[in-house]
Amino acid sequence: MSGAESTIAMPIAEKGILYWYAGPVMTDEGSTYNEMIAVNPDGSGDITNTNVIWKKQDKQSQNQMLTPVIKDELIYTINTRNILMCIDASNGEEVWSTRVKSNFNASPLFIDGNIWFFSVKGEVLVIKAGRQYEVISQNQLDSGIWATPAVVRASMIVRTENYLYR
Repeated sequence: MSGAESTIAMPIAEKGILYWYAGPVMTDEGSTYNEMIAVNPDGSGDITNTNVIWKKQDKQSQNQMLTPVIKDELIYTINTRNILMCIDASNGEEVWSTRVKSNFNASPLFIDGNIWFFSVKGEVLVIKAGRQYEVISQNQLDSGIWATPAVVRASMIVRTENYLYR
């Protein structure tokens, strides 16, 4: 798989299917793009041409920083053009999308029915998981959040450029 060997995001899985961002794929013209790939890992040997369920190409952005979240066959992610997307895991089709204010490099988190997103400008966006885009909360911290927060028991640890929050 072209580009599959170079990525930062971790693979995700649900119901035995693996999903991941492939690293930059080079076109014949010399430009690069990323794609999300869904693969059934069953089988043996080279399953490249037999077990790929779908590929979702995004030729206008690079999507390899954050690890998407998957819950109930819906994938939540943000591309480098600041487009927040919900993707149907069964076919790779967009369920909904919306533009957000800033870049998001930290991986989102699923907590209690909501998806939490953390921006490089310190924005914390919480949406309800589901087929409709619904903002639950939107807050601004002191500075950028570049690393994925940690969840420990009933606490979330968030590191910004200036502070550590619990």
